[in-house]
Amino acid sequence: IFFLFKISTGKFSKDATKACISCVKGRYQNALGQTTCIDCIVGQYQPKSERPSCLRCVPGKVSNAAASSSCEDCQIGKASTIAAGTVCVDCLAGFYQATIAGTSCFPCVPGMSQSNSKAAICIDCPLVSTFFICFFNQFFFTF
Repeated sequence: IFFLFKISTGKFSKDATKACISCVKGRYQNALGQTTCIDCIVGQYQPKSERPSCLRCVPGKVSNAAASSSCEDCQIGKASTIAAGTVCVDCLAGFYQATIAGTSCFPCVPGMSQSNSKAAICIDCPLVSTFFICFFNQFFFTF
């Protein structure tokens, strides 16, 4: 039992009497004398070995797998608004995100629109005919 307490956080021993083994990236151990490491949960990561905890992904980055050693950037046209995110959400029609690791989708300004989801930019409202106008990011029929 004496050896059990020699195993520090961030490490484990297969039978608590042998040499300590470092927890690898993506795993951690926060208690003394343990026989296994713990996987970081989705939305969290650990880029270093031998650590007592995992880190939360910051907004704009996500981790959708357990035992991650890094978070992935949300791609252009997508965003993640929360810390410890697990999925990047597509920007809806009428909204855009022009940068990688975006934390929100922005509405198109008046006179601009976007009819597609996952957009990187908004475009000038088209002059289809005198019966259509672009108003609040949408196309409306005006008779």
